[in-house]
Amino acid sequence: METTDLIPDVDRVLQVAVTLVDAHGVVEGSWSTLVDPQRHPGSVHVHGITAERLVGAPLFVDVAEKLRRLTAGRVVVAHNAQFDWAFLAEEMRRTPHVLDVEHRLCTRNLARRLGPPVLDLKLATLAA
Repeated sequence: METTDLIPDVDRVLQVAVTLVDAHGVVEGSWSTLVDPQRHPGSVHVHGITAERLVGAPLFVDVAEKLRRLTAGRVVVAHNAQFDWAFLAEEMRRTPHVLDVEHRLCTRNLARRLGPPVLDLKLATLAA
């Protein structure tokens, strides 16, 4: 997920991506979309998503049902999941849709618990 800035009830989602993985780690499918935040995209130097790239992108309300279907009954996994979940919940609150997600897993918190021998807990560092 990419956002215009850092405050869920003020800022907006710019991009959502979902990769579905089965219980054995096999990728079942992927989906992503840019989202028109109906405002300036914010910190372009951070996420690289310019206003020009957002031309013609759907509104969040237009992708909310698909996102609901893709995540229904699944565990949502994200790096810094609390941040992403706060934005996702706020965007969904603005739609008639409700997410059916019982569990979330934060890979940053998991890495902190596991204590891998890395310099930091950034997603790129952990992925490498």
